[in-house]
Amino acid sequence: MSWRQLATATATCIVTFVVCVTLHELVHLWVGRLFDLPTHFINLTAARVSDTDAATAPALALAWMNGVAPLFTMACGVGALFAAEPARRRGWTDTASVLAWIAIFGVPYIGAQMMLAAAPASLRGNGADSAAVLVGYFGIAGMARLAIVLIGTLIAMAAGFWLPRAIVPIHAQSARVADSTQLGRVPGWRCVIAGLFVAIAVGFAGLGSLKVLRHPDASTPGPFLLALVAWSLALALRATWTSPGARFVRDQWIAPAAVASVVLGVLGVVFPSDYSVTALILLPQLLVAAFASQTAVPGELSISTQARDGSGLRRT
Repeated sequence: MSWRQLATATATCIVTFVVCVTLHELVHLWVGRLFDLPTHFINLTAARVSDTDAATAPALALAWMNGVAPLFTMACGVGALFAAEPARRRGWTDTASVLAWIAIFGVPYIGAQMMLAAAPASLRGNGADSAAVLVGYFGIAGMARLAIVLIGTLIAMAAGFWLPRAIVPIHAQSARVADSTQLGRVPGWRCVIAGLFVAIAVGFAGLGSLKVLRHPDASTPGPFLLALVAWSLALALRATWTSPGARFVRDQWIAPAAVASVVLGVLGVVFPSDYSVTALILLPQLLVAAFASQTAVPGELSISTQARDGSGLRRT
């Protein structure tokens, strides 16, 4: 990827991510207004009602305000996941890139919102959406709450395995799967460290689970998020980064996501908001996607190979 391509991909990532987050918060605001709640933005990534207004607002209205926006973002993510590759096949490359970034954000968000059920519950709109609805409104507690959080953690860990559908273009005529001999061996020291990260992930999930059960009012999704990060690092260590698929994800998606995370992270610090943790939102699932893609031969790479070896397969 050239510097110009990196800049373009980074700009696409930033614009798409900011638009997705802003639309998410606007849904909070609009739904709240539908229920006559005086919702307003408190920063770049949060819309809520004041504590005074929340104290007298109907609980059902607050639950709708908190609950609809996550469902909207999840639906956008899943829709983009299935629409990206058809768009690319039709030659709509810019549209496909935007859809892929929406999928990168929206698909793991399904698990992330379930993980956030471990957060302190509040219907005011200034906390985690899922905690507000599932715990604050429906009163889900104990093992049922923990089950939702753990299932969400597993979904977030698995999300990267679904993303190649949107981010790795495979042409029907030239798609193939590389065998283990083509991938090469992962050094033993990397396997050992990867195993340690898996153990760390299990440990964080266990600590978070104990917190949810023993101290539900003071529980936090932090340990589950750290478990997700440790899991992604473990798979990154087990990936063969010289393979076409993993290298493609690294160059075309991880690199611009990393640069975008720095830019938005600075924005989130200067103007305090959730943009400060953009790296934790974008990068873990892309590391997993690189591992999942290492046996795939992306269409662009296979076409360039055909041009060199004279195989004569046509571009689709």
